[in-house]
Amino acid sequence: MASLFKVDTKDWDREILLDIFYDRDRQAILNTVIEHDLDKDILCWNLEHTGHYSVKSVCRLIQQQKGVWNEGNNIDFWKSIWNIKAPPQVMNLIWRVSTFCLPTLVQLQTKHVRVNNMCPVCNEAAETIIHILVQCKVAKACWQVFKDGTNIEGALEFTDWLAGILEGQSKNNKAKILTMCWSIWRSRNDLVWHNKRWTVLRIVAKVWEYLS
Repeated sequence: MASLFKVDTKDWDREILLDIFYDRDRQAILNTVIEHDLDKDILCWNLEHTGHYSVKSVCRLIQQQKGVWNEGNNIDFWKSIWNIKAPPQVMNLIWRVSTFCLPTLVQLQTKHVRVNNMCPVCNEAAETIIHILVQCKVAKACWQVFKDGTNIEGALEFTDWLAGILEGQSKNNKAKILTMCWSIWRSRNDLVWHNKRWTVLRIVAKVWEYLS
């Protein structure tokens, strides 16, 4: 539409309108009032009162669409998750995990992508979310080094495991736990995409490095 204005103005260029449009259309355009003192348009995220994008608001929307946001203790659990002070990339990972959007090999198969679903890290089991972040032998070794009262046994779903492992933890430890998940996933991606295998100590060290 800017091409219909006079150069460097917000006034209609009548000569251009005369060349391009029929009388009725030209008159309708000329009758359209253009504000001259408007600020430039900006992107605004309408799910937050601040207008800024947040992972929390997207997760809330998806949970609401699935009809589970207000079920029992679910809302309290996710409120406690989003109150954890962890880097945005970490919270983005947790959001993808919680909405089953993390592209594990098993998840890709559910989207009809033809892949071998065996864990690329240990090659001993199908790569589900809970396997790669918790049950894989490399993930287990990371959690054993990490300690801080973590227990990796028992849970069948990642969110159940996460709820249990975060219970009773300090705010700092909660941030470390979420960041450990991010570091494990990052090391997995480095192996898959760059054929670079991280040591357990490096995976754990990245947690403190990223939070410092």
